[in-house]
Amino acid sequence: MQIFNLQNLNKWQEVPKIIYKPLSVTDSSIYFEKIVLGLEDSWSEGIWEYDKFSHVMNRLDKGHHAENVQLYDFDTPINYISSNVEGSLDKLYFTTITEVGDDDFIEFFEIDLESRIQRNILSFTFDKDAFLYKKMEILAPGYILFWLSYDLELADSDFFDSIYLLDVKEKKYYEILDDAFNINSGTRILTGETFKEQYLFIEEYYLSEEEQLEVLTSEEVELAFDLPGDLEPAQVHVNAIKGIKLSDFIDQVKNDEKYIDFDIIDELDQEGIIRLIGHSDKAVYYRKEYYEFILSQKNDFMSRRKIGRSEIYRVDMNTLEKSYLKDVDRGSTIIVNNDSIFEVIEFNDRSELLDLETHETRFTFKKTPFRDWKYEIVDFKNNEFLIVSMSSPTEEIGRAYHIVDVSTRETVITGSDILTVDNYIFVI
Repeated sequence: MQIFNLQNLNKWQEVPKIIYKPLSVTDSSIYFEKIVLGLEDSWSEGIWEYDKFSHVMNRLDKGHHAENVQLYDFDTPINYISSNVEGSLDKLYFTTITEVGDDDFIEFFEIDLESRIQRNILSFTFDKDAFLYKKMEILAPGYILFWLSYDLELADSDFFDSIYLLDVKEKKYYEILDDAFNINSGTRILTGETFKEQYLFIEEYYLSEEEQLEVLTSEEVELAFDLPGDLEPAQVHVNAIKGIKLSDFIDQVKNDEKYIDFDIIDELDQEGIIRLIGHSDKAVYYRKEYYEFILSQKNDFMSRRKIGRSEIYRVDMNTLEKSYLKDVDRGSTIIVNNDSIFEVIEFNDRSELLDLETHETRFTFKKTPFRDWKYEIVDFKNNEFLIVSMSSPTEEIGRAYHIVDVSTRETVITGSDILTVDNYIFVI
């Protein structure tokens, strides 16, 4: 477990403000995308390498875009260091986009951190009046997803996106034709250490929890857009946890399958929501909540006692068998660690981490009274560090985060914001 203090990088900044987005960490360096926030605009100044020993930063990427920043848009994957993909952090990926006549010209690049070689994966042009590049994401080592919106007026919506699978080794990209996958708003979790073992879990939903509840319960609100392909309005309210072997997913995309053959692990349809929580070394966890208006229509005691509650489930990575763990209060903080899943139980004088699999209290954090400030445990990293949020009752003072060493019960460092990803903690 490593802690990196980024506060010095941002010290003494004035306009324009600089944000450093962590991309990867090695024994000697930390790699960032450097983003500049101006008064009216923001732009990226590429990938920078911070030497842990000399404390010097230098730009890593190179090319025409680095010499003419104002002429290019620059992007890195949205899930770089938090991709939970073994072997994905020894390479960095980025795109550049520039106008060429009536078209946009996009290039995908890879930087090998060991050889320090930057290479062009592929490039192509597209009509800038018909398509808008939106983002990219690491699916697995050697595989990238990227999004193009084909309705510029509704580019803020995911319902009008085309998603493409880029095979880095082949230097080819394939359009994903499954409309349900393309408009799905859920997150993805990849498990397994080798390509043959890797399994892709997704949560299937298409509207936010608030939007879906409003559509289902209001006589005045209805879906106000046309669904792509042959999807029906009822399908937009499907809530499920699905999975598929990564190799099968890639094969089906490359074979232009219109319906990806996911295994359904659990589903709730229109009776509530299912959302992934995270995964440990051995299992994937999710929560399942029935809508109150559904439960109130049932007469049995067991249904009524679930009002305001969430069911927590575990899915074994090897067998894909699911098992029920516990009901918790809706809105409870649930933390997945390397080997366990915890519920945070808050008391006036302390916070406790309850292991949901063993039903034992693993750690107790004693709260130190300080005015009317509120303490909350927000994360537990690698069985070593607690991340504790300390917020004031007034917005003027704001919020602080403390990293607490569980062995000494002492605060190691404090920051105004903390980014916790994989086995790294960045103090901002």
